[in-house]
Amino acid sequence: MAGKAPRAAKAKKPRKTRKPSLSPRQAKLREGLAEGKSTRRAALDAGYSVHSANKPQELLSRPALREALAELLVPVEKIAERINEGLDAVVTETYSHVIGSKIQGDDHIELKHVDKIAWSERRKYAVLAARLKGLMPGEKLEIEGEIAQEVIVRFEHVGS
Repeated sequence: MAGKAPRAAKAKKPRKTRKPSLSPRQAKLREGLAEGKSTRRAALDAGYSVHSANKPQELLSRPALREALAELLVPVEKIAERINEGLDAVVTETYSHVIGSKIQGDDHIELKHVDKIAWSERRKYAVLAARLKGLMPGEKLEIEGEIAQEVIVRFEHVGS
């Protein structure tokens, strides 16, 4: 056995993950949802029983259908962009002002546009952003890995 060289280990090829395919009923359900139907209506039209149609969370939790529905949504980057825009929301108010004399007939209306901070909209987007980042008080926050320093987050009521 002294003359035999050890065999080199073969490199394993990464497994191709096969995309789960939709059943015909799931495809019809997805189509109905894409058309704007309610989950119940789309399920009934796709041939699901009334019992199944009344439990949409069970239908929508199947991996193949979740993946197919995710393809209908906008990319997460666009969603984040819109949320960030909402954090800077403004509202434009228009005021009219009469210039001149009504008596002499040389009056005209001047319009003035003023941008004001939309505090209510900004607050809603801030809450949404905090919730998506897991920063809402009273909600469970899970962190994986080690935490190197203590973090204190204080939520205070800021004008509405």
